[in-house]
This record gives sequence, structure tokens and C-alpha cells, in this order.
Amino acid sequence: MAVFRFFFLKKSNPFEDYRKYSRKRESLLRNPLFSLVFESLVVGEYVLQIWVKVALPLLLRKSVVCDRYIYDTVVTDLAIDLGYSNVKLSRVAALLSSLLPEPDIQFLIDVPEECSLKRKNDIPSVEYLVERRRLYLWVAHNNPVILLDGSQSISELEDVVRACVSEELP
Repeated sequence: MAVFRFFFLKKSNPFEDYRKYSRKRESLLRNPLFSLVFESLVVGEYVLQIWVKVALPLLLRKSVVCDRYIYDTVVTDLAIDLGYSNVKLSRVAALLSSLLPEPDIQFLIDVPEECSLKRKNDIPSVEYLVERRRLYLWVAHNNPVILLDGSQSISELEDVVRACVSEELP
């Protein structure tokens, strides 16, 4: 991803003009060969990373908690950049799920865009959030994901997560 941005998007800054950055990125990835290489590198690097950071510790009987597991890579690094349809997003997520350890329990904290903008200072624009939130919500409604209301306080979310984990895991 860093190499891609360095060579092909170095004059585009998502924090200055996200729409311009997004259009340039989409234009580059319309090339079928370029998008295939990009997709293959992202998936390959991700699978390798997960096997080292998640699968190996699980094989050693360690507990593993992941933030942003499969769906983050599929939504943020692939679906957005390559213009996936919901069907393609599901296929790629299913492929990764078949290659990687299956989570015992998954949560998605859904935070309204305006709330996210107030909480974080590393978001380039509201459009960035809108395009991702739509896909994350689609994933949550079509997969075994527990959807949490991100406008709640952290302590309220902790209580919900603890209750779900206690109920779901032995």
C-alpha cells in the first residue's frame, strides 16, 4: 500500500482534497492488470501477516484478540479501492475466511460519521467515512457479526461486549 501511494499517488493528499485523491486512485485501479496485481499483493500480504500474528499463536494455544480482522482489509484496502460490488465483497471475504482462522465472536462498532469526525483527527473527510460505513454495515448485516452502537459510551460498550463474550465463549 505504501509503495502504491508513493509511486502513484504522491502528488495527491487525501487530507487536502479527498475527492481528487479518490478519483485518481480509482482511475489508476481501472487498469485490469494493475488492479489484479494490487489485489493479489494486498491479499497475499494480509494472509501472510495473519498466519504469523494470529494462526501461529493460536496453534501455540494462546488467546488472540484482533482489532479489524478480515473485513477491514476487504472493505478499506480492497472494496473501496477496487470498486467491489456487495457480491464481490462477499466472495473475497469468504475466500479470506476460508484461508484464515475463524473468529469465535465478531463485533462491529457502528459510529455515525459526524461522531467519528469529532472523535478523531486522522480522517480526511466525511466522504471517506460514508463510503466505508455503508460497506461495513452491509457486511454486518450479512455475516455473523454483533453490531454495536458506537454512539454509546466506552463503558456501555464494554458492558455489552463482556456480556456477549461471557454468553458466547466457554
